[in-house]
Amino acid sequence: MSDFIVIVLFFIFLILFIIFSYYEGKREGLISSAFVFGIGSFFYYLSIPFEQLVFNLNKSYMGYDIDDFIFLRIFIFGTLAYVSFVKGYQISGLNRKYKAFLIEDKNKNKISPFGFLTIAFFSTVILIIFFWKLILESKTYVGAYTAKYTNWAFSYILQISIISYVILGNLFIDQKQKKVRLFGYIILILVITWGIYSSDKDPILMVSLCAVVNIFKKIKVSRVKIFCVFILVILIMGIFNVIFSLYRAKRIGEIFSYIKSPIIFSRSDARGPMISLIEIIESPLTPKLGVTLIRGLLLWIPRFIWPSRPLDLAQEYAMIKIKNWQPGQGLGFSLLSESYLNFWLLGPIIQYLIIGYLWGKLWILILKLFCPKRKYLMIKIYQVYGYYLLIIMHRGPFSGIVTSIMQFLFVIITAIIIDSIFLSNKKKTHLISALNWNKINLK
Repeated sequence: MSDFIVIVLFFIFLILFIIFSYYEGKREGLISSAFVFGIGSFFYYLSIPFEQLVFNLNKSYMGYDIDDFIFLRIFIFGTLAYVSFVKGYQISGLNRKYKAFLIEDKNKNKISPFGFLTIAFFSTVILIIFFWKLILESKTYVGAYTAKYTNWAFSYILQISIISYVILGNLFIDQKQKKVRLFGYIILILVITWGIYSSDKDPILMVSLCAVVNIFKKIKVSRVKIFCVFILVILIMGIFNVIFSLYRAKRIGEIFSYIKSPIIFSRSDARGPMISLIEIIESPLTPKLGVTLIRGLLLWIPRFIWPSRPLDLAQEYAMIKIKNWQPGQGLGFSLLSESYLNFWLLGPIIQYLIIGYLWGKLWILILKLFCPKRKYLMIKIYQVYGYYLLIIMHRGPFSGIVTSIMQFLFVIITAIIIDSIFLSNKKKTHLISALNWNKINLK
């Protein structure tokens, strides 16, 4: 009976996903915010319950004896979370401005990438000069994780370097000049190479989002196409996740035994957040009524500024689960778990409505404050980093989203300042040249 119910629920989610993605796709293109958030929601919230119930595997999942009703509740919560986020996003007004940003900026080929190019170049130089030993240690998954965990400077500089390169690649492959487009493809290939070298999926995810957006940007939006692309992307994500996990565990030889099995998502990265979600739902609790959201707005402040900064939910959860836990260590803690902690059964509706609204307003504010004359540039940034966050926000608490955005704001501000200085000097040079030419003519 549970397998039939979850299939019905899947089709309900799919219908809602197609409706919202089609509506938003008219403004943003086939790969819209509603589409990307829906992909993340399905992968991290719905895929494992669907797989477990359809194949009747739930009785022995990850060592837990889980009742079918728990998985059905999670599926319903995940669907409500998706709908609530999209409605909050729509209320914010960002979806109505998206298409206007692309149309308004008709001189996209004249946009200067100098700011991000400068950040990418100097961050790479710093990494090579000061952190070359950590780069060499990053050739294994354990080495890469340890290097980033033990050295926050290396971790942050590496992160802003990768983000800058992917944004540059996304800008360059959309230009008319073939040489510029080729340079963009080379940059993106190098980012993928680093992801493979360091056993890190996130750089590959960002490049993949960039590629998907550019592949489907000129394709007319239709419900059938949204359905087909959804199925294709979900299957690729699941299969790639399993293969990459085997690769970084140096067990790639077991790939054929995994392919024969119908289980895909239950072996993916969605496992960690799913365990936290199951435990939270099964445990008695007193709703926190949004306390973690308020606290999450402040936890981005570095510990050297705020020594007594409280732990985030992922660290609190890890402190209970990890033997000999040390500060900084965290486990996958689902954003959906946090919503349940805050508002119980209404959590998926209330928390995701708030997050969707704040998400839209935040990007509108970033545009107005930092990129008022660079709307097209802002969209290209959003297609890389914004879409990336819409995927990974499901595997961590609200404080993680805020921290990621605050760290990236520094990159945007720096890039815009560098860009403004470069363009200002360029205009002065042109003005001086013009004045000198007029003097020569007068003589």
